[in-house]
Amino acid sequence: MVGWLTVDGTSIDYPVMQGGNNLTFLNRNPYGEFSLSGSIFLDSRNSPDFSDEYSIIYGHHMAYGKLFGALDAFLDETYTSSHRSRTLLIGRDGQKSAGLRCLPCCARMFIMRIYSAWSIPKKRWHTSRLTRK
Repeated sequence: MVGWLTVDGTSIDYPVMQGGNNLTFLNRNPYGEFSLSGSIFLDSRNSPDFSDEYSIIYGHHMAYGKLFGALDAFLDETYTSSHRSRTLLIGRDGQKSAGLRCLPCCARMFIMRIYSAWSIPKKRWHTSRLTRK
């Protein structure tokens, strides 16, 4: 476990895992047991202390608002403006938190982007890092 992600007003309240590759927690729960819904997990190429320029957190979009399925509500601007509290506790002792951004992408999946500050310009929101390695 590298952190804990909570989005107030939603069912998102999960540990953030990180494996040796991005398949490790795709279909495993945080205990390492098989699970079709998998876990919320940090990209294996990101630093586990979230010190990179941006970090990418993955999670399945599940029915009934489970895992990242709860992010659908944020497509409504009214809902988004009234639900601004998002927290990422980093490390097992939760010493540091960071601002969160959400970017919808293909197949109804979402990428949570974690920044050390809220002021990162939107023009830096790109996914080229996903295919660099």
